Amino acid sequence: MNLDVHEPVRLARAVLRADGDGTLVAQYGLVARARPAALPVVPRTRLPVQANYISDLGVRGLAEAALFLDEHLRLQALPPADGEPVSAETWADGWARGDLDDRDLCALVDAQVCFAGAWPLARVLVNAVFAADRVPDSFGALLIGAVVAAGDPATPLDTGDLFRRAVAAAPSEVDGMLTELRHAAWALKRKNDPAGALVRLAGLEVHARDAERRYRVSPADASTLCALAANLEALARLRQGDEDGARRAIDRAAALIPDDGWVAVDRDAGFRYRSQIRTNTAQLLVKRDDLPGALAVMRTNLEEGRRDDPDSVSETLSVMAYFAYLQREWDQAVELLTEAYGSVRLEGSPDRLRQCRKIAVAALHSCGREKEAQHVLDRSREDPLGFDETLL
Repeated sequence: MNLDVHEPVRLARAVLRADGDGTLVAQYGLVARARPAALPVVPRTRLPVQANYISDLGVRGLAEAALFLDEHLRLQALPPADGEPVSAETWADGWARGDLDDRDLCALVDAQVCFAGAWPLARVLVNAVFAADRVPDSFGALLIGAVVAAGDPATPLDTGDLFRRAVAAAPSEVDGMLTELRHAAWALKRKNDPAGALVRLAGLEVHARDAERRYRVSPADASTLCALAANLEALARLRQGDEDGARRAIDRAAALIPDDGWVAVDRDAGFRYRSQIRTNTAQLLVKRDDLPGALAVMRTNLEEGRRDDPDSVSETLSVMAYFAYLQREWDQAVELLTEAYGSVRLEGSPDRLRQCRKIAVAALHSCGREKEAQHVLDRSREDPLGFDETLL
């Protein structure tokens, strides 16, 4: 039986129907996620961001969307979904005839991956479309094709070639270089080829500085791209067993990442990049048994996040809480997790919520607060989505 590539779309429509008639048991953005997934409304205005977001998901291999949706579906039965099932072959035939275009492909993969976490459906669809007589040629379609193929060990597609074609089709040099970065991440994390990744990252830094000299990218954008390359270089060095090289790379990334001034790089993304580099710096310090140094870096990270990007500090708080726990500063760990909890539960990330509660149970137990530890443990079993509003 052929897989229904429109199943996430029909499920999104069912969510919106239940919301409309007041029967939906949902919290934390399920309806907001369902709206763009309920095609035929194509989210054309956000395709560049969408392509980058999906590529980030693909490189990191996250399954959070599937976990989030599955936990909601355990709570209730949705009304029947409208629309007929559509096979990948039928959809690809319509695309080959010109009834559908690359933007429709991007929107459908967005529904499959970002709403439902249905990577197998995305792979079937992408394979069918790229096997058709008409070849996708837009940046978004090529990038999404590369990322979906990158997560499939049995893909019939040439993933490296798709990344290279996406770079050539990029609407700007920054988009192209961000795609080069994702190509390097694929080589490192999916192909386990740190040497190949390092070659690509060195080329990316040369490209970024050359583009800056030609006034094609701003100094802040060029420095950010070099910082991201150095950040990924640190992971590649670790894969090679070169801890000193990893430390030098992450120190260079921390020195390069600007505080502001981005032009083509999205400003919110710039703040998140900076936060991630700070977090990676702290994690390397932990590997060197320098917990006080790691906590100092994370305190700076938290101060900057509260000032520049307060909606995104939950990860910083959670990581800092874990470091505080390792440092045997258990009350501080609980305090940080209590602050983080409100944001983590609203992000729709069951796995991160589970990790947050796990650290809290350990910290509470360690400082003798057994009753509270048991409460958090019980809630993690009974309420995986975090309908309770506070940690304790």
